[in-house]
Amino acid sequence: MLKQKSTIFILTLFFLLLITLILGIFSTSLPKQNTQTEQTTKTMPISPTIPTKLTSTTQPPQRTPAVVTKVVDGDTLKVRIDGYDETIRIIGIDTPETVDPRKPVQCFGVAASNRAKKLLTGKQIELEKDISQGDRDTYQRLLRYVFIENIDYGLTTIEEGYAHEYTYAVPYVYQAAYKQAQNNAKASKRGLWDENKCP
Repeated sequence: MLKQKSTIFILTLFFLLLITLILGIFSTSLPKQNTQTEQTTKTMPISPTIPTKLTSTTQPPQRTPAVVTKVVDGDTLKVRIDGYDETIRIIGIDTPETVDPRKPVQCFGVAASNRAKKLLTGKQIELEKDISQGDRDTYQRLLRYVFIENIDYGLTTIEEGYAHEYTYAVPYVYQAAYKQAQNNAKASKRGLWDENKCP
């Protein structure tokens, strides 16, 4: 009887020790898994962020401020730049002649000239150079685009039918836009493209 009680006690003690051991192993294994997860997360390599590559290397155009002192005609101006007087031949446009002594006054020329005088005389403008066209023409006029309040004067002059698109020798920066503007003016029969005004 004593031997049986002793056996039961030993077995009970053994099971208690076994349960304690199992619980201890289980409880210690969980933090290890969490720690391993944390370590894995911390040491996991992160792909570096690569800055987006610019798709164009073209720099913003540099513009020079000037004041219009006289409008010669729709495509030629006299301006003052830093105290110096210059004559500007506007790139990409050709308005009907009004002042060339070798030619008669052309249809819509007076209208184009009057429009230019109204928009530009005495106004502050910006001049933009195009290296593809050179700095000056054969008459020593500066070759420039003209912007007034950030609006391209040449483009709007073509769009409204006061000028033809004009390429002198080689394509210029805004040629595609100017040609499209001329096509639109033709299709709408604006200005000099109106057969009733310029037959």
